[in-house]
Amino acid sequence: MLLDELDIQWQPNGEQSLSLILHATKNTQNCQLIPVLTQYLAKNLREKIDVSVDIIPCQDSITLYSTDYQHVLLMKQQLELILYELTASDLTETLESQSQTHDIAICYDDRLATDLSEVATQLSLSKDEIIERHVNAAYRLDMLGFLPGFFYLSGLDMELSLSRKATPSISVPRGSVAIAESMSGIYSLASPGGWWVIGRTPDRLFDVNQEPPVSISPLDTIRFRPIDYEEFMETNHD
Repeated sequence: MLLDELDIQWQPNGEQSLSLILHATKNTQNCQLIPVLTQYLAKNLREKIDVSVDIIPCQDSITLYSTDYQHVLLMKQQLELILYELTASDLTETLESQSQTHDIAICYDDRLATDLSEVATQLSLSKDEIIERHVNAAYRLDMLGFLPGFFYLSGLDMELSLSRKATPSISVPRGSVAIAESMSGIYSLASPGGWWVIGRTPDRLFDVNQEPPVSISPLDTIRFRPIDYEEFMETNHD
Protein backbone atom coordinates (compact mmCIF):
# COMPACT_ATOMS: atom_id res chain seq x y z
CA MET A 1 0.00 0.00 0.00
CA LEU A 2 1.41 3.36 -1.05
CA LEU A 3 0.54 6.83 0.12
CA ASP A 4 -1.32 7.67 -3.11
CA GLU A 5 -3.64 4.69 -2.49
CA LEU A 6 -4.87 6.11 0.82
CA ASP A 7 -7.54 8.62 1.70
CA ILE A 8 -6.18 10.41 4.78
CA GLN A 9 -8.19 12.70 7.03
CA TRP A 10 -7.31 14.37 10.32
CA GLN A 11 -10.13 14.97 12.79
CA PRO A 12 -9.90 16.86 16.11
CA ASN A 13 -11.10 15.20 19.33
CA GLY A 14 -11.48 18.10 21.70
CA GLU A 15 -8.57 20.36 22.57
CA GLN A 16 -5.89 17.75 23.28
CA SER A 17 -6.39 15.01 20.72
CA LEU A 18 -6.34 14.27 17.00
CA SER A 19 -7.42 11.21 15.04
CA LEU A 20 -5.99 10.09 11.73
CA ILE A 21 -8.69 8.36 9.65
CA LEU A 22 -7.46 6.01 6.92
CA HIS A 23 -9.27 4.50 3.94
CA ALA A 24 -7.92 2.56 0.99
CA THR A 25 -8.99 4.01 -2.34
CA LYS A 26 -8.17 1.32 -4.89
CA ASN A 27 -8.81 -2.32 -4.01
CA THR A 28 -10.21 -4.76 -1.46
CA GLN A 29 -6.81 -6.17 -0.53
CA ASN A 30 -5.67 -2.75 0.61
CA CYS A 31 -8.85 -2.33 2.66
CA GLN A 32 -8.03 -5.56 4.49
CA LEU A 33 -4.58 -4.21 5.34
CA ILE A 34 -5.78 -0.98 6.91
CA PRO A 35 -5.82 -2.51 10.46
CA VAL A 36 -2.26 -3.71 9.84
CA LEU A 37 -1.34 -0.19 8.82
CA THR A 38 -2.73 1.39 12.00
CA GLN A 39 -0.77 -1.07 14.15
CA TYR A 40 2.35 -0.45 12.05
CA LEU A 41 1.99 3.31 12.50
CA ALA A 42 1.45 3.01 16.25
CA LYS A 43 4.52 0.80 16.72
CA ASN A 44 6.80 3.03 14.65
CA LEU A 45 5.49 6.19 16.27
CA ARG A 46 6.12 4.85 19.78
CA GLU A 47 9.73 4.17 18.77
CA LYS A 48 10.21 7.77 17.61
CA ILE A 49 8.40 9.66 20.40
CA ASP A 50 9.91 10.05 23.89
CA VAL A 51 7.27 12.34 25.39
CA SER A 52 4.25 11.43 27.50
CA VAL A 53 1.48 10.62 25.01
CA ASP A 54 -1.30 8.14 24.31
CA ILE A 55 -1.26 6.41 20.91
CA ILE A 56 -4.43 4.41 20.27
CA PRO A 57 -4.65 2.32 17.07
CA CYS A 58 -8.09 1.18 15.88
CA GLN A 59 -9.25 -0.64 12.76
CA ASP A 60 -9.16 2.34 10.43
CA SER A 61 -7.80 5.14 12.60
CA ILE A 62 -5.13 6.09 15.09
CA THR A 63 -5.81 8.58 17.86
CA LEU A 64 -3.17 10.80 19.45
CA TYR A 65 -3.61 12.36 22.88
CA SER A 66 -1.47 14.41 25.25
CA THR A 67 -2.06 16.99 27.95
CA ASP A 68 0.42 19.11 25.98
CA TYR A 69 -1.05 19.79 22.55
CA GLN A 70 2.40 20.55 21.15
CA HIS A 71 3.17 16.87 21.68
CA VAL A 72 0.08 15.98 19.63
CA LEU A 73 1.32 18.18 16.78
CA LEU A 74 4.74 16.55 17.02
CA MET A 75 3.15 13.11 16.71
CA LYS A 76 1.09 14.29 13.74
CA GLN A 77 4.25 15.42 11.99
CA GLN A 78 6.01 12.12 12.71
CA LEU A 79 3.06 10.09 11.48
CA GLU A 80 3.00 11.99 8.21
CA LEU A 81 6.72 11.30 7.74
CA ILE A 82 6.20 7.59 8.39
CA LEU A 83 3.36 7.52 5.85
CA TYR A 84 5.45 9.35 3.29
CA GLU A 85 8.20 6.74 3.53
CA LEU A 86 5.79 3.77 3.55
CA THR A 87 6.25 1.05 0.94
CA ALA A 88 3.89 -1.73 -0.06
CA SER A 89 6.18 -4.41 1.38
CA ASP A 90 6.39 -2.79 4.84
CA LEU A 91 2.95 -4.00 5.89
CA THR A 92 3.43 -7.52 4.57
CA GLU A 93 6.77 -7.80 6.36
CA THR A 94 5.21 -6.46 9.55
CA LEU A 95 2.40 -9.00 9.43
CA GLU A 96 4.77 -11.88 8.71
CA SER A 97 7.29 -10.94 11.39
CA GLN A 98 4.92 -9.97 14.20
CA SER A 99 2.04 -12.42 13.87
CA GLN A 100 1.90 -15.45 16.14
CA THR A 101 -0.78 -18.14 16.09
CA HIS A 102 -2.89 -18.98 19.15
CA ASP A 103 -5.45 -21.72 19.73
CA ILE A 104 -8.41 -20.69 21.87
CA ALA A 105 -10.84 -23.29 23.24
CA ILE A 106 -14.50 -22.73 22.48
CA CYS A 107 -17.68 -24.53 23.51
CA TYR A 108 -20.73 -24.17 21.25
CA ASP A 109 -23.12 -25.91 23.65
CA ASP A 110 -26.59 -24.30 23.77
CA ARG A 111 -26.16 -23.66 27.50
CA LEU A 112 -23.34 -21.25 26.67
CA ALA A 113 -24.12 -20.24 23.08
CA THR A 114 -27.16 -18.24 24.12
CA ASP A 115 -27.85 -16.71 20.69
CA LEU A 116 -26.93 -19.64 18.46
CA SER A 117 -30.53 -20.72 17.81
CA GLU A 118 -31.60 -17.19 16.87
CA VAL A 119 -28.55 -16.76 14.62
CA ALA A 120 -29.43 -20.03 12.87
CA THR A 121 -32.95 -18.77 12.26
CA GLN A 122 -31.84 -15.39 10.95
CA LEU A 123 -29.17 -16.83 8.65
CA SER A 124 -31.26 -19.82 7.51
CA LEU A 125 -28.41 -22.14 8.46
CA SER A 126 -28.30 -25.08 10.83
CA LYS A 127 -26.41 -24.76 14.11
CA ASP A 128 -23.88 -27.30 12.84
CA GLU A 129 -23.30 -25.26 9.68
CA ILE A 130 -22.69 -22.12 11.75
CA ILE A 131 -20.29 -23.93 14.05
CA GLU A 132 -18.40 -25.47 11.12
CA ARG A 133 -18.03 -22.15 9.34
CA HIS A 134 -16.99 -20.35 12.53
CA VAL A 135 -14.43 -22.88 13.73
CA ASN A 136 -12.82 -23.43 10.31
CA ALA A 137 -11.88 -19.78 9.82
CA ALA A 138 -8.53 -18.23 10.70
CA TYR A 139 -8.92 -14.90 12.49
CA ARG A 140 -6.65 -11.90 12.91
CA LEU A 141 -6.77 -9.79 16.06
CA ASP A 142 -7.18 -6.34 14.52
CA MET A 143 -7.53 -4.36 17.76
CA LEU A 144 -8.52 -4.36 21.43
CA GLY A 145 -11.40 -2.24 22.84
CA PHE A 146 -14.31 -1.21 23.64
CA LEU A 147 -13.54 -2.45 27.14
CA PRO A 148 -10.24 -3.92 28.40
CA GLY A 149 -9.37 -7.06 26.49
CA PHE A 150 -12.28 -7.18 24.04
CA PHE A 151 -11.01 -8.92 20.90
CA TYR A 152 -12.02 -7.62 17.46
CA LEU A 153 -11.30 -10.48 15.06
CA SER A 154 -11.39 -10.16 11.28
CA GLY A 155 -11.71 -13.24 9.08
CA LEU A 156 -15.32 -14.22 9.79
CA ASP A 157 -16.97 -16.31 7.07
CA MET A 158 -19.16 -13.81 5.24
CA GLU A 159 -22.06 -16.27 5.32
CA LEU A 160 -22.17 -15.53 9.06
CA SER A 161 -22.40 -11.77 8.65
CA LEU A 162 -25.25 -10.43 10.79
CA SER A 163 -26.18 -6.96 12.00
CA ARG A 164 -25.77 -6.18 15.68
CA LYS A 165 -28.70 -6.83 18.00
CA ALA A 166 -31.39 -4.17 17.92
CA THR A 167 -31.50 -4.37 21.73
CA PRO A 168 -28.14 -5.13 23.42
CA SER A 169 -27.93 -7.76 26.14
CA ILE A 170 -27.68 -6.36 29.65
CA SER A 171 -24.98 -8.83 30.70
CA VAL A 172 -22.68 -10.97 28.54
CA PRO A 173 -20.52 -13.47 30.50
CA ARG A 174 -16.73 -13.36 30.42
CA GLY A 175 -15.33 -15.52 27.65
CA SER A 176 -18.36 -15.21 25.38
CA VAL A 177 -17.50 -15.55 21.69
CA ALA A 178 -19.81 -13.56 19.47
CA ILE A 179 -20.36 -12.35 15.92
CA ALA A 180 -21.59 -9.07 14.43
CA GLU A 181 -21.30 -7.51 10.99
CA SER A 182 -18.10 -8.92 9.41
CA MET A 183 -16.28 -9.78 12.65
CA SER A 184 -16.10 -12.22 15.51
CA GLY A 185 -15.37 -10.95 19.00
CA ILE A 186 -14.45 -12.22 22.45
CA TYR A 187 -15.69 -10.65 25.67
CA SER A 188 -12.68 -11.00 27.95
CA LEU A 189 -14.69 -9.38 30.74
CA ALA A 190 -18.38 -9.61 31.61
CA SER A 191 -20.24 -6.59 30.26
CA PRO A 192 -23.32 -5.45 28.34
CA GLY A 193 -23.06 -6.13 24.63
CA GLY A 194 -24.87 -6.11 21.31
CA TRP A 195 -23.11 -8.98 19.53
CA TRP A 196 -24.63 -12.45 18.99
CA VAL A 197 -23.13 -15.00 21.38
CA ILE A 198 -22.53 -18.33 19.61
CA GLY A 199 -20.03 -19.89 22.01
CA ARG A 200 -17.84 -19.38 25.03
CA THR A 201 -14.19 -19.96 25.92
CA PRO A 202 -12.90 -20.97 29.34
CA ASP A 203 -9.51 -19.44 28.51
CA ARG A 204 -8.68 -16.36 30.56
CA LEU A 205 -7.59 -13.83 27.96
CA PHE A 206 -7.34 -10.75 30.19
CA ASP A 207 -5.72 -10.62 33.63
CA VAL A 208 -5.02 -7.27 35.23
CA ASN A 209 -2.44 -8.94 37.50
CA GLN A 210 -0.29 -10.01 34.55
CA GLU A 211 2.11 -7.90 32.50
CA PRO A 212 0.93 -7.40 29.85
CA PRO A 213 -2.71 -8.03 30.87
CA VAL A 214 -3.43 -9.49 27.41
CA SER A 215 -0.95 -12.05 26.14
CA ILE A 216 -2.30 -12.03 22.56
CA SER A 217 -1.20 -9.05 20.51
CA PRO A 218 -2.86 -7.20 17.63
CA LEU A 219 -2.06 -8.83 14.27
CA ASP A 220 -1.76 -12.28 15.89
CA THR A 221 -3.71 -15.15 14.31
CA ILE A 222 -6.38 -16.97 16.30
CA ARG A 223 -7.93 -20.35 15.63
CA PHE A 224 -10.75 -21.79 17.71
CA ARG A 225 -10.52 -25.33 19.12
CA PRO A 226 -13.96 -26.81 19.87
CA ILE A 227 -14.49 -28.50 23.24
CA ASP A 228 -17.55 -30.11 24.84
CA TYR A 229 -19.53 -28.77 27.78
CA GLU A 230 -17.84 -31.08 30.30
CA GLU A 231 -14.36 -29.88 29.34
CA PHE A 232 -15.55 -26.30 29.51
CA MET A 233 -16.83 -26.79 33.06
CA GLU A 234 -13.59 -28.49 34.11
CA THR A 235 -11.37 -25.71 32.80
CA ASN A 236 -13.53 -22.64 33.43
CA HIS A 237 -12.65 -20.77 36.65
CA ASP A 238 -15.34 -18.15 37.04
